[in-house]
Amino acid sequence: MLVPCQMEEEMPRQRTFYFAIVLRLQVLALVLPSCGLLPLGDPGGGPCPCKEGLVCVNSICRADCRSSDCLGDTECHSIEGADLAVCMPPGEALAIQMDGPKLPVPIDLFWVVEQSAGTCQERNDLARSFFEFHDRLGGQSQVSVRTAVADSGSIGFLSSPATQFPPGCGEYRVRECADDEDCLAQLGGAGWHCNAPSTQMVTLNGSMNSICTFRCGGDSECCREFCFLDECAEDPSCLDKQCKDSPNQGCAFECEQPGGGPQNSGCLDPPASRDCPVEVPSVLDDQQLSLFPCLAVAETASAMSYAASLSQGLAALWTTLDPTGPNTAQAAQFLRPQADLAIMILSDEEDCSIDPDFASPNFTCKDDKDCPGWSSGQAHCKTDLHFSQMSGKPIKLCHGSIKKDYYHSCGLLGEYQGLDHHNCAYDLGCKDCQADADCLEWWYCKSGKCRPNIYGLPNIATFQNPPGTPIFALAQIAPFREKLLSLKKDPLQVFSAAIVGDGLPLPPAQNGSELPSLISKTCLDDAKLKACAAFTEAKKTAETRCIWEPSEEGCEEYRTFKLACIRECYVASKGDPTSPTMAGNSYAAYSDEVGRQDAGLRYIRFAEMFGAAGAVYNPAAGGGIRAALLGIADRLNRRIYRACLPEGYSAGVTVLPLRQAPLDAETTDRKADEAPPHDWTDQTPEPVYNTPGELLTHGPDGDYEILPSWYACCPQDNPDCPSPGPAIQFYAMVKAGTTFEVVYVTPQGSAN
Repeated sequence: MLVPCQMEEEMPRQRTFYFAIVLRLQVLALVLPSCGLLPLGDPGGGPCPCKEGLVCVNSICRADCRSSDCLGDTECHSIEGADLAVCMPPGEALAIQMDGPKLPVPIDLFWVVEQSAGTCQERNDLARSFFEFHDRLGGQSQVSVRTAVADSGSIGFLSSPATQFPPGCGEYRVRECADDEDCLAQLGGAGWHCNAPSTQMVTLNGSMNSICTFRCGGDSECCREFCFLDECAEDPSCLDKQCKDSPNQGCAFECEQPGGGPQNSGCLDPPASRDCPVEVPSVLDDQQLSLFPCLAVAETASAMSYAASLSQGLAALWTTLDPTGPNTAQAAQFLRPQADLAIMILSDEEDCSIDPDFASPNFTCKDDKDCPGWSSGQAHCKTDLHFSQMSGKPIKLCHGSIKKDYYHSCGLLGEYQGLDHHNCAYDLGCKDCQADADCLEWWYCKSGKCRPNIYGLPNIATFQNPPGTPIFALAQIAPFREKLLSLKKDPLQVFSAAIVGDGLPLPPAQNGSELPSLISKTCLDDAKLKACAAFTEAKKTAETRCIWEPSEEGCEEYRTFKLACIRECYVASKGDPTSPTMAGNSYAAYSDEVGRQDAGLRYIRFAEMFGAAGAVYNPAAGGGIRAALLGIADRLNRRIYRACLPEGYSAGVTVLPLRQAPLDAETTDRKADEAPPHDWTDQTPEPVYNTPGELLTHGPDGDYEILPSWYACCPQDNPDCPSPGPAIQFYAMVKAGTTFEVVYVTPQGSAN
């Protein structure tokens, strides 16, 4: 018979799945689809029903060996967990259908959002694209947000929306310009003004130092410039009609004029959260997700504050979710034991999470309050053993923080490697060596010691004494992953995605030649830059089409070489000693939609450490934040669909490919006046399982995998059971009202 599965309390009715319990052979015959196999021993000439003494298995009549012996080369096989044993040739299998009460699983979405002026547009885009993302995501979710800054004034989740953006969030375009006429010629409208450096138009990696900023006299000018260009094209009368109203109808941009005039004015897309309540819940459940924009658009940090200058997203992430840390109560409220955890990071900067044991030599203090980050538990004032021994008296330094002078140099700081290494790092000669290969990346061997070799590494802290210190200040990345995995009983329950800047080709050149990118000839000619040297060699044998467009199919290897060189040239540019005042302006990616993006190389490494449970998206690539969110939803949907295997499965039993068997509507318990089950195939990624009898492939790159144990597969649904049962992890969304066969191969001669 067919019976409905027992759903968890939080699962809505429309997600109900049904399963078949095989109690009698006749029921098995009714629910299994025909495989198209020729019937064996079927006297009726068709695939069931069978005469007495024969039973129908997989649409084939078999001898029932519970009451008779097997003839010929057939042997008696049994179905695990069912009163059924039949004669079958060696190598053939029997089938039982599985249940699906845990499909899909609930998911906790935790966002770490950069709050610098450079991410105003990204935060608005996140707020406005979230609902499409959530509609595509199949799991039942709850959401919380925190900022990535070192000291946001709060250790917990955000609960206060942004009400306004600072002038630094105004629209600009990176263009080569020497005067206003250059901006007008390229952007085609009055109001564009050139802001060019007095020296050096480009940085070492080719990043443009000049920008065009739009100065407005009123809202209507912002409307004409930014709101209706696509639909009006070259028709000025269309723009006049669309932008004649005040305030603008259908145009979010507003003209902000700090100082009361157009001299420093700019067009701002106001916060998507400006109409939110003063306070919103810090943890949003499924019924409150309409408030997500209120959390996503965090207040932009003041340009004068330390908080604006140092992004420590990884440290902030763990400080907030640590079940034994300073935010215990909120962490316990957010982390549901039965839910998967998805960590999403949105940033246009590099992570600068400082190791809690690191001490900067010139960062003296008297108590914790002297150390930026102390209020969020990330920094402390304490006696430093190394400098105390050197001076012969106690010296207190800030541990776990650095001065904001490093804002543009975090990509150059290495990972902290312990106290002994920290103590000797001040003379830049820790590690003994015989050859360059004995040293870290971008270091070389000189006089038996490893020394920094890439641009600027000896000069990243010239304001300190001795010059060049400190080098190794950042917290190691791998422990953050391990800590997050420890929050769940099963590592498969944790997913991570980073939406951060990364190297990519710039828009096509006008003449259709090779796409330009952020790689300078200086980087290509420098033997110290190993990745760029490897890219130069790869280019010699690459296909022409790959050189022109590395994103083309079949160009993956070439693109990997080029991306590595773009990243390396970016890091070199950040520390360029020949132009220290311009080095901070280097970026790894740019688009008019999201502006300049620093390379978030540590965030990228963090997400990639999760393997198939990690994802990286560049917001400066095509589609922006929306495309990144939809990509994340697709990846998550490959992970949140699981179901427990039927009782009776054991490790010694092999599971063969599955086949679908959609239930007939008459087999459900849905009443006539209820809405039909929701079709989860709406706007979902391919593949979607919806073809009866389709064979599914096994493996991490296939349709499903078998999980040896999953916390939810416990007898009587007991989450604290010591030995949870196995489950099937599906790698695509599953259509409601679908059952699956789990096919077992049992040892030959194992009759019931």
